[in-house]
Amino acid sequence: MTKHICANFVTDHAVVRYLERELGFDIEAIRQTIAIETAPAVAMGAEALKKGGLRYILKGGKVVTVVLSANRMEQLKALKAGGCDD
Repeated sequence: MTKHICANFVTDHAVVRYLERELGFDIEAIRQTIAIETAPAVAMGAEALKKGGLRYILKGGKVVTVVLSANRMEQLKALKAGGCDD
């Protein structure tokens, strides 16, 4: 079992680069997907967009974070409660 340590010294930038360079995630393709999903809402000056089980948080014409929608969170909780614990 891997020991868990406090990792607050690892920046989000480092995590993104690890995903990209070690795990092969195409960060620019992900950025384009988010842009395509949110461009109309950003253009309208919306503060948030709920789509596909996600909630995109928009501020100042930018997508600042993506979280699970409340409905999706409840679905995941229900699945976990009915599943087995490892």
